[in-house]
Amino acid sequence: MSLARMLSELKLGNGFKQKNRNGLKILDIGDTVPTDATAGYEIGALFLHTDGSAGTVMYSNEGTANSCDFNAVSALTAAQEALLSATAGTATASKAVILDASKNITGLANVGIDNLIPTENIGAKAGATVTGVEYGDGIWHRTTLTLTATPVTLTDDANNGQWGAVKIYDFPAGVIMFAGGTITGALTAGVTGTFIDNWNGDIGVGTSAATDSTAVIDTAQANIIPSTTLNAGAADKIGVVEAPNNGAAFPTQVTESNAVWLDGTASALDAYLNVDIDDDGTHTSGTGTFTGVVSFVWCYLGDH
Repeated sequence: MSLARMLSELKLGNGFKQKNRNGLKILDIGDTVPTDATAGYEIGALFLHTDGSAGTVMYSNEGTANSCDFNAVSALTAAQEALLSATAGTATASKAVILDASKNITGLANVGIDNLIPTENIGAKAGATVTGVEYGDGIWHRTTLTLTATPVTLTDDANNGQWGAVKIYDFPAGVIMFAGGTITGALTAGVTGTFIDNWNGDIGVGTSAATDSTAVIDTAQANIIPSTTLNAGAADKIGVVEAPNNGAAFPTQVTESNAVWLDGTASALDAYLNVDIDDDGTHTSGTGTFTGVVSFVWCYLGDH
């Protein structure tokens, strides 16, 4: 019902005033809101604005009896409405959540690491072709990096093979514990340079960059995600990977704590995607690209 109709039903109109026993007006009706500093209105007095519109119909005196200050009474916000209609102890979509006496909430979804966005102890993706998403609580993190045609420089060791490394992530300074991760994607060799067909190789993620191809990617070159075989097709020179280990037996890497702890307090740790290609012939150095997703879980143990 509109304000005008309501006043008509009540037989009230402009100029109607209701005063208290002290002679101060507590209700006033009109088409012009009282001017600030006007005397004679009780604190909290109401003014019904017959010429108002949504949000400017009812006013309340927030000043004093000697100097009024009428301000519009706002409607409840959506958040306030949601709070009023919430049921204590029950989680309902688009409504506020109120604890019951036992401090329990029925129907509240479980919150896991992938539902949290950390605000501290965060690393940074490296390179223009890498995008990153970080989940966690600032202590435990899941870092997911998407690589799109990320360039990998491949160096040739004559009669041994070719190897390459590219930095993909910078960790915050501190002691870091690694819990493992996965690699999904494909390495395309021979963007430049000469590479054999049907090549076999290895791929891993570690805190050190590969420096030669005389051995399988290991130790610090694969202490975040263990080395996994990487094999190319007959002529396309594309090696597809689903780590750990492309469905074969899971590689064993065990320390006393069943996790890898590394000290990045003096110098923050980096993460490198490392690859090697077995090649017993004399070919050339060149470049390749990696497209895929690298994801790993780590724990920030603090800095000193």
